[in-house]
Amino acid sequence: MAEAPLRTSPLQHVRTAGSIWLAAALVVGCALRLARPQVHSFWIDEGLTLLAAESTDLLDFLRWDSHPPLSFLVVRGWMALFGSSDLALRLLAAIVSCISLFLFARLARAWLGDRAVIAVALYAVAPFLVNIAHEVRMYAFVELATLFVLLAARAAWRAPSATRWILLGVATAAATGLHYYGSFAGLAVIAQALLRRARGSLNGRAVLLTGAATAVGVAVWFPVFVTLVPSQMANPWPRIVQTDARSLAELPVRLVASDLIALVEHGILWVGWLLAAGCAGGLVLAIIRAVREPDDGLREALIACAVPILAALTLATVAGGAFHPRYLTPAIPGTITAIAAGLALLAPTVLSRAMTVIVVACALATSVLQLSENRREDYRSACAEIRERWQQGDRLLVLVCVPDVQRLATVSHYMRDRPDILSSSLDPDLYLSGRERPAPGTRLHVLWREATICFEPYAKLRDTHTFLESAPARFRIHRFVVVETPR
Repeated sequence: MAEAPLRTSPLQHVRTAGSIWLAAALVVGCALRLARPQVHSFWIDEGLTLLAAESTDLLDFLRWDSHPPLSFLVVRGWMALFGSSDLALRLLAAIVSCISLFLFARLARAWLGDRAVIAVALYAVAPFLVNIAHEVRMYAFVELATLFVLLAARAAWRAPSATRWILLGVATAAATGLHYYGSFAGLAVIAQALLRRARGSLNGRAVLLTGAATAVGVAVWFPVFVTLVPSQMANPWPRIVQTDARSLAELPVRLVASDLIALVEHGILWVGWLLAAGCAGGLVLAIIRAVREPDDGLREALIACAVPILAALTLATVAGGAFHPRYLTPAIPGTITAIAAGLALLAPTVLSRAMTVIVVACALATSVLQLSENRREDYRSACAEIRERWQQGDRLLVLVCVPDVQRLATVSHYMRDRPDILSSSLDPDLYLSGRERPAPGTRLHVLWREATICFEPYAKLRDTHTFLESAPARFRIHRFVVVETPR
């Protein structure tokens, strides 16, 4: 007798298809993060990372910065092993971001179940995350640490043990040591624990242990806070505070896509509008669903989105802290999950699928555009031009509108094998005031970083345009001008 053919249920087909799409999202996301690691030149902030990592007295150097020390120590260790080439340094952030993508897939599955594939697809191609995966700064590390905090808390709630509570504390300490706002991930899991307590799925002891573990994780950095924060708050760096109505309205899309200017330059701003509409609509639908129905996974995702944003906004209002999408990296996992959940709620199903495809496609297009060209301050090309034209007796003038201790940070990276050029650098304050000028006929190479925000004693650099008009521009790239005055 012939055996009856095996039958598979429609649910099994759905799960198989979901697994395929999930795997595809992970592959595409890793490909974007690892693709073209050297397409972007190091910009001024990345130069500051290298300068801090190479500093013999890191804490003293960070008095001129606005971040805690852990990310710079990580970069220092990586450089000791793999060197300081653009490729080696960029791969660190890219690898870390790939690990984050896989961790997010696990977290999204816990929050959304079968709907997680939408969240993972958007997370995989989100331009903001692809951008920080190609940047030698702390944000990719903060992303990873935030996910560890969220997952460690869930593990401790599911099966409490001393080891798991310790891991939650360690994860919170890592997030805090990478960025001051990384500590807000700890606040988010405390809020999630309180929600679970209110729903009766978590006892009071677990709530107290959650608060204790995260508090200890933050507190281990207290000696560093006492040493650094007062001087960092007093240094001349401007605090970027984008709390106007438009910035707050745009925040959901800014946590997904960081560089919409490229869309304007290429005449496809409509891609950004579609992405913004999808993100905003998805987030609104998620909030409505969370209010109307007891969807605990979605509510936890919204808490992970809202708590870091509200904490940062409060700090900016009360204590003068910064409020900027990059600083809100701890809010991104929750934000993207909530947006995806909202897109999944659209009815009919065909509309949900169509809108999901549009949002993911627009995010992917923006990420690919970011990787197609240098979208940062092009120190690399500017320094290459100077090196090519350099002659004995030439002088270098670097105008970058940062404190003098950091002025040559990125230039030093690209001129690290040309100490003769670096040693010829003029002091910009002395030069612009007329107190130090090269002898007549000296060739002068000027590297100018245009900045919309300057601060004393560098406010005079706002008038650099007038100075540069006195010499013929021989090289213009992005936000840099290199000029050469004839003999």
